[in-house]
Amino acid sequence: MTVDAFGARFSARFVSAAKRSGMLVLMTLPDGTQIDVSYQEGGEVVLDGVVHVIERSVEYLTASAILRRDMVVSIAGRNFRLKRNPDPVGDGSFSTALLEPTS
Repeated sequence: MTVDAFGARFSARFVSAAKRSGMLVLMTLPDGTQIDVSYQEGGEVVLDGVVHVIERSVEYLTASAILRRDMVVSIAGRNFRLKRNPDPVGDGSFSTALLEPTS
């Protein structure tokens, strides 16, 4: 088994386990396709007197969808626009997309 094949299998198993444990939510794409994502609401956290801003975002298995800047997606009945093209995480198996609510 190649390293790439191992990474893909591991990523798929990780997502499957996260889904079974309730750590993921469904995100609906403009064409109606739904993918599993880890959703972060965002906010501020103070650690050692320093304020850290956490932006609203989703992390997802990169191979599950092609997302682009300005795409409107839906999570739990709320619509969001992607602030920019998603960024790969680590080896690129996962990506993170920053979101903002639509008006």
